[in-house]
Amino acid sequence: MIESITPSTAAISLADMKEHARIDGTLDDTYVETLILAGQRIVESEIRRTLSSAVWQQTESTRMIALEYGDLVSVDAVFVVAKDGTETAVSTSKYHLPAAEGARYVEIDSSVDGEQFRVRYTTTINDEAKPIAVQAVKMLCSHWFEHREEVVVGVTPARMPLGYQHIVGHLSLARY
Repeated sequence: MIESITPSTAAISLADMKEHARIDGTLDDTYVETLILAGQRIVESEIRRTLSSAVWQQTESTRMIALEYGDLVSVDAVFVVAKDGTETAVSTSKYHLPAAEGARYVEIDSSVDGEQFRVRYTTTINDEAKPIAVQAVKMLCSHWFEHREEVVVGVTPARMPLGYQHIVGHLSLARY
């Protein structure tokens, strides 16, 4: 089970989004801010990365825990979780990350007694991928702003731009 402890913050300012979408005035500011947050969450979910630093907590019943989300910044703590939910910290000498670059799992030493383990870790997105992901958020939000209704009578339907789908496909952790 994975859960967000501290979600990422908005990676795009209102001014940047309005400039990208060519939105004038302040009438739609609250709506555009909502689009930014929703768009960012969707892009983050699709690419399994956060656009700003975020802390995750993952609980598993295995000693080798694949870290499910984002580009790893740090493993902040590892715990043994008792049946009543109480946590006991595992010494840093009793778990390790593989030396291979890009490895995204924690291995807990067999000498640690327990049936469930919890890892808290911090992720972000690397500097190379971030501007590409931000562009995907801008494209998604612009599309939503221009096409506010799912169905409009008398108008040709508009699909998500292929550029957006290409970007999120490229940035997906499964491929990157």
